[in-house]
Amino acid sequence: MFLFSGRSELKDLLEVYDAEDVYNLDETGLFYRLGPNSTLASGSIYGLKRSKERISIALCCNASGTDKQKSLVIGKFARPRCFGKTFDPKIYVDYTFNKKAWMTSSVFQDWLKQFDKSMRLQGKHVVLLVDNASSHTESGLLLTNTKLKFLPPNTTSHIQPMDAGIIRNFKCHYKKLLCSHFLSCIEENRKQTIDMKCALAFVKSAWDSVTTQTIVNC
Repeated sequence: MFLFSGRSELKDLLEVYDAEDVYNLDETGLFYRLGPNSTLASGSIYGLKRSKERISIALCCNASGTDKQKSLVIGKFARPRCFGKTFDPKIYVDYTFNKKAWMTSSVFQDWLKQFDKSMRLQGKHVVLLVDNASSHTESGLLLTNTKLKFLPPNTTSHIQPMDAGIIRNFKCHYKKLLCSHFLSCIEENRKQTIDMKCALAFVKSAWDSVTTQTIVNC
């Protein structure tokens, strides 16, 4: 019953917006070094310790699939060693950090301010759908062109587009790139690993590979 009322409420709200003005943001954890857990080997092989290094990815796009915002990546360090002195992560993603690599209210608000500014510069008035996680707060913010709509509790897996397959599709593309990278490492007799710099490039490529049709279907 609650799910039905949540769907009805959302439908009534979105009727006044065009599909290109309806956005959804959601974040997910990504074990960016975690390769496949099976092999095609016909004989015994040495086991590898499975990496548990995690980053958080926030993805945002509109319902028509015509606008995919640059992905937000939350790591644990300001400048991982692989960045060196000159690498700028913004060529691939919006990068930020905290000790746990989690979405926090301050990270969300910083992102939301930039999103609202972007909409204002484009002359667009949009609605942004987010779940009711404690980090998703607009407290103290003056949004001019973005209406923040919180999805009803316990309904996000049913009515949030990102949870309907967009994030899963993104992760499939990322894993494909990672597997290809690991195969190249084997062929070149290099250690099967990946640094954050390479991971950010894969995140961008994987997000770029999510098609408009996939977004519309979800």
